Amino acid sequence: MELIHLESTDELYKEALDLRYDLFFRSPGLPRKILFDALECSSFHIAAVDNGSLCAYGRLSEESPRIFKISQMVVRPDMQGQGLGASILTKLTHEALEKGAEEIYLNARCRVPHD
Repeated sequence: MELIHLESTDELYKEALDLRYDLFFRSPGLPRKILFDALECSSFHIAAVDNGSLCAYGRLSEESPRIFKISQMVVRPDMQGQGLGASILTKLTHEALEKGAEEIYLNARCRVPHD
């Protein structure tokens, strides 16, 4: 398993968009364009990859000078419970600190709906 930075032109980034949509927005019937908020293009994107396959993803955004938000974290359902979310969170936190963060917060749901 390796953690890699994703660019918006990467195929794995496109897979991450699909995973985000499927896990966060498809069930409530929201349009796919919801993925592209004001922070998407300027954010730092990281993925956990195993043998070229996307396993998990997270996004780091600078909301204002020295204030960073971690969001859109997803782990493939068949890969959950293996510490991938913690690895992504740790990597994004370190990245924010390297960028001079004075405040970092996680935007996350308190509950995850189960099928």
